[in-house]
Amino acid sequence: SEGYHQHETEQRRIGAKLRKIPSEWETAELGELAEYQNGYGFSKEQWSDTGRLIIRIQDLTTPEESDRNYFDGEIDSKYEVENGDILVSWSATLGVFKWNRGDAVLNQHIFKVRNIEDIVSEQFLYHILDDSLTELERKLHGSTMKHVTRSAFEGTEVPLPPKNEQIQIAKTLDDIDQQIQSHQKHRSKLQRVKDGLMQDLLSGEVRTTDVSIDI
Repeated sequence: SEGYHQHETEQRRIGAKLRKIPSEWETAELGELAEYQNGYGFSKEQWSDTGRLIIRIQDLTTPEESDRNYFDGEIDSKYEVENGDILVSWSATLGVFKWNRGDAVLNQHIFKVRNIEDIVSEQFLYHILDDSLTELERKLHGSTMKHVTRSAFEGTEVPLPPKNEQIQIAKTLDDIDQQIQSHQKHRSKLQRVKDGLMQDLLSGEVRTTDVSIDI
């Protein structure tokens, strides 16, 4: 029918999975798409109350709850992080994050993605990293300590569409991510309203017989 395009696909083994992908797509290992710089092993003696934030795993996963540690000194630029950098947590908690909290420095157990190859769109790489970590986490299911080795990570094979298609795929996934974030913010707001209202109702400070309660 009009507007429908049928593409020739073929089944290929990509890593441990059989995937049906368009025949014109390539595949690549993550290690072929970029470099992954591990963070610096800061000691407690290097912590400070001022300077740049030391990004630890908890600063990525639960930033509102984590205590802050800072570094006030000189460090190799490969450990420096700025807004827009893609960070990959590969130990204890697996995840990919886009940094947006200003200049900082990177602690160990986190990769900074750098020197991205021309064959891959940066935002597509972000999403394919997310998908790859989900798959790697499945393999580690049941393990008490989740830890991905560099060789396993960089050797993970992924589908690689033409670059113009990568950009469109990434845009579609970005739009969905924005909707998810919007719903999460709305849900958090409703939860705060409920928590406050629950206290008022259960203490009798607000009576359902006295007022009409609007949410």
